[in-house]
Amino acid sequence: MKTSARTEGDVMVVSLQGKIISSQDTADLHGEIRKAIENSIHKVVLDMAGMDWMNSTGLGAIVAVSGRLKNADGTLKLAAMNETVSNLFQLNKLNLIFEIHPTVAAAVASFK
Repeated sequence: MKTSARTEGDVMVVSLQGKIISSQDTADLHGEIRKAIENSIHKVVLDMAGMDWMNSTGLGAIVAVSGRLKNADGTLKLAAMNETVSNLFQLNKLNLIFEIHPTVAAAVASFK
């Protein structure tokens, strides 16, 4: 998986691309969240439009970074999931835990 990050006002948008099938695939995600916390950024959106597929390792990583942000008084929101990834979140009832938006713009705007 590849990640890239940008800021939109006081919100960091982390774009995910590819697949998450092992813990090695999650290192960049953990690194981006660590940078956000170190830079006192407390609002993060994961742009999942480029996410092809993930397994339980990916779900665990997203839960972990969300917890890390919460411990730093931050919030993680998810955006732009494809149907496959969305179904995985629904199957595991994570759609009840995470705030999920259809677009990155909607997720960023929800922080205001």
